[in-house]
Amino acid sequence: MPVTVNDSTEIYAATSDLAPGELVEVGAELFDGLPQDCLLASLGFRPTHVGRGSCRVTMTVGAGHLNQRGIVQAGALVALADAAAGWASYAAVESGRFTTLDLSCNLLRAAKPGDELVAHASPVHLGRRTLVIQVVVSRQGDEAPANRPVARVTCTQLVLD
Repeated sequence: MPVTVNDSTEIYAATSDLAPGELVEVGAELFDGLPQDCLLASLGFRPTHVGRGSCRVTMTVGAGHLNQRGIVQAGALVALADAAAGWASYAAVESGRFTTLDLSCNLLRAAKPGDELVAHASPVHLGRRTLVIQVVVSRQGDEAPANRPVARVTCTQLVLD
């Protein structure tokens, strides 16, 4: 059963009792609560699950995600991974206050129009002052998505308490 989370400030409370690695499904309220003109909404990112320092976000590749060669532009992949790392961080920081210190990306495979991409964010380090979140972006339905990623992203967050 999906957990009702209307905005990112409620993610911490909704996930506070979860065990490490455990995810709960979030309803459409989290996506619907985004300002319509923000980047995440305009690119069609949909958070589906959250957990302590973890998150799953989906995106269906459309024309607005493509580069001049007809494959997903790197910036769209980085934005997807950054969104997943952000929602994962909201679930790990009680105050909800953090900022990105570093983000690095390895682009490994192309994605095409119509592909359903899934960004799986998981914690590497959840400290008092810093968080390190790893995000693996893969195609939905790949047999072993962790073994066939489209991109791998590492995001380091500074907690601003």
